[in-house]
Amino acid sequence: MRQYNVSMWIIAQREYGEDNVFFAIKSSTQFASRRRTINVFFDDGVSVKRTDFVDNTDQIWENLNNLLEVFYSFFFLKKETYLFFL
Repeated sequence: MRQYNVSMWIIAQREYGEDNVFFAIKSSTQFASRRRTINVFFDDGVSVKRTDFVDNTDQIWENLNNLLEVFYSFFFLKKETYLFFL
């Protein structure tokens, strides 16, 4: 992520509608994503952290929004960052 100056990577998928990269990052005992699965990788300046959200309610979006607000206020404002949407 640092090589390409990417501070955050968000992968969102539904059950049985996984992003291709999901199969490379999932645990060996996990068959498929559950309901709504969101994997977030972010660089906090020291190391790359991973946070996973799994839920089938609207609460998942509020949790993700809270993480994005914290990330933005602490990290994004401190360095030049590029946003990519795929």
